[in-house]
Amino acid sequence: MGLRFRKSIKIAPGLKINLNKNSISATVGTKGAHYTVNSKGKRTASVGIPGTGISYTQTTGVKSKGSKKADTSTNSYTYSQPNNTEPNNNDKKWYQKTGWIIAWLILFFPVGLFLMWKYSDWKKAIKVIVTALFACFTIAAITSPTLEDVSLSADTSKTYDIKQDIPIKATVSPSDYELSDTDFNISGGELKISDGKITFSATKGGAYEVWVEHDDIKSNTLKFKIEDKKAIAKKKAEEAKKKAEEEAKRKAEEEAKRKAEEEARIAAEQEAKRKAEEEARLKAEQEAKRKAEQNTPPANQTHTQAPQQSSQSGGTVYWVSGGSVYHSTPNCATLKRSSNIRSGSITESGKSKPCKVCH
Repeated sequence: MGLRFRKSIKIAPGLKINLNKNSISATVGTKGAHYTVNSKGKRTASVGIPGTGISYTQTTGVKSKGSKKADTSTNSYTYSQPNNTEPNNNDKKWYQKTGWIIAWLILFFPVGLFLMWKYSDWKKAIKVIVTALFACFTIAAITSPTLEDVSLSADTSKTYDIKQDIPIKATVSPSDYELSDTDFNISGGELKISDGKITFSATKGGAYEVWVEHDDIKSNTLKFKIEDKKAIAKKKAEEAKKKAEEEAKRKAEEEAKRKAEEEARIAAEQEAKRKAEEEARLKAEQEAKRKAEQNTPPANQTHTQAPQQSSQSGGTVYWVSGGSVYHSTPNCATLKRSSNIRSGSITESGKSKPCKVCH
C-alpha cells in the first residue's frame, strides 16, 4: 500500500495545474475535450461526449503495454498508440523539460511562453491556446482598474438576531473596481455575496467584525452585535416567572406574619380584658364584702339589740356633731376627747350607726 498525493489548482477557466507524488502536469480544455501534459513528457488528449460514457483518449510520450480494445460493457472507447513515442526526456537540458516549462509558465509566464515555443514538442494548437490564455490575463491585468479606497457601511447601532441577514454596502474607488470574495474578512459568522448584494449572518450570539483588505488597502471595520433573541426571551420569561413566584412567596409570608401578629394582638387584648374583668370582679366582691361587714353588727352585740331597739324607739343616746355614730353612754372611751357631747333620741342625733365600742 503506497502513499498517493494529488492536488489540482485552477489557474484560469480551462487551465489547471495538477500536482502529484511523481510529477507535475497541466490540463487545458473543458469537460468534453482536454489536453494534459506532465513533467515526464507524457501527453494525453481526450475527447468525449459528456453524459454518454463515450470518449476517445490518445496518450503519447511513454511506453504503453496496452493495445486496442473495446469495452462492450460500457458505452466508451479507448485507443492507444504505443509506437508513437518521443525521444527520452532525460537527454534534454533541465529548462527544456516539460515540467520546468510548466513551472515557468506558472511562476513567470513570459519565460514559460518562450521555453514552450522554443523547446516543447507540444502541438501547435495547445501552444496557441496557452499563449492566448496568458495574453488574456495580461491584458486584463493591464486594463483592470487599481483599487484606491474602499469603505463598508451598515446599520451597526442595533442588535441583530441569529440567522438574520444583515445587508452591507461596499463603496470602492474607482467605482468600476470589483472586489473579489477573498478581499472580505470576517471574525466569525458567514458572509454571502450574490448578484452584487452582500449580507452577513451568524448562528451564535456574540460580537463580530467585517472588513475588506486588498493588498495594502484596508477598509473600515464593521462591528455587529448578534444575540439569540428567542433564547433571551425564554430566559427573561423564566426569570420573570421566578421573580413572580418569589414575590408571591414573600407576600404570603408577610400575610401569614401579619395574621399571626394580629391574632397575637387580639389574644393579648382578650387576655388583658379578662384580667381586668377578673380584677374588677374581685374588687367588687371585696367591696361588697367590706360593705356587708360594715352593715352587719358584730356577734358580741347581738345581746344588746333589744335595748338598742328600745333606745331607737325612745332611749337616750349621745353623740357629737362631727361624729358619724351615736353612743349609749357619755362615758364611752371615744367621747373622752370631746367637749361638746349632745344627747337625745337616735332620730334626733341623725346618726344611723351605733358605736362599736360602747354598744
